[in-house]
This record gives sequence, structure tokens and C-alpha cells, in this order.
Amino acid sequence: MQEVITTHSMSWKIELAALVASAKDETESIALEAFQQALSPYLEAPESLRTLLGKIQMLAPACEALALDSDFSTMAELQSMMPDNIEVIAA
Repeated sequence: MQEVITTHSMSWKIELAALVASAKDETESIALEAFQQALSPYLEAPESLRTLLGKIQMLAPACEALALDSDFSTMAELQSMMPDNIEVIAA
């Protein structure tokens, strides 16, 4: 299992670098570089990656339950729809 995660981690690092390189403008480049920086520690340590993927998997049902096409007037309204372990922050 460890070997599979390590292989996926390397593959994802390559794909992520290609995604960053494909940025079409400065705004997209900044966003993709921030995304890469946030994910890099997890891709360097396979056990951390496994933990991250597990957390995402646990949150998926809660996110699917949220009506994605809903309009929210405020951040507080959106937060009220989320489980307690998910914090809504402005980007």
C-alpha cells in the first residue's frame, strides 16, 4: 500500500507542476502556485497524503448533501449549512 501511495504522490507532483506551468495569466498563476504550495507537504510524505485523502473522503458526503446551486446571502448562512468540523472562510 505504501508503494502505491508513493507512486501516486510522484504522479500527482508531476501533474501539479504541469498545471502550474499551464497558468494563462498572473492571477491564475498565483492561485495555482498557492495550491501547489499547500499540497506539496502532503505529496512529500505519503502517510500525510493518506491522512489528507482520508479526511477528504470523510467530508465528501457532507459536501454532497449541500445544495451546490444554492445562493447564500452571507458567509454565516453558508456556514450554518456546513457540519461543525468545516469552517467557511473567504478566499
